[in-house]
Amino acid sequence: MNTVARTGETVPSVSHPGLAGVPVTGVHDAAAAVQKWTVQRNGTITGQQSGLCLDVTGGSTTEGTPLEIWTRNGQASQQWPWAYR
Repeated sequence: MNTVARTGETVPSVSHPGLAGVPVTGVHDAAAAVQKWTVQRNGTITGQQSGLCLDVTGGSTTEGTPLEIWTRNGQASQQWPWAYR
């Protein structure tokens, strides 16, 4: 299971939104188009500008592994189940 901590300080962003493999970073300007994401019913999170999925780099399960955007492939590294508390 993949998790993303919401800190309230940064919003995920990508520098080149159309390229698979581009790292996802945190920035403070929440108004940028590259920071708009859609949570899909299939458990993926998709960049609105790129259409690419939020992905754990290399499919790693190690905490702190960088995130990237990647073409949807159905792998566990692109699944983001939601837990409501």
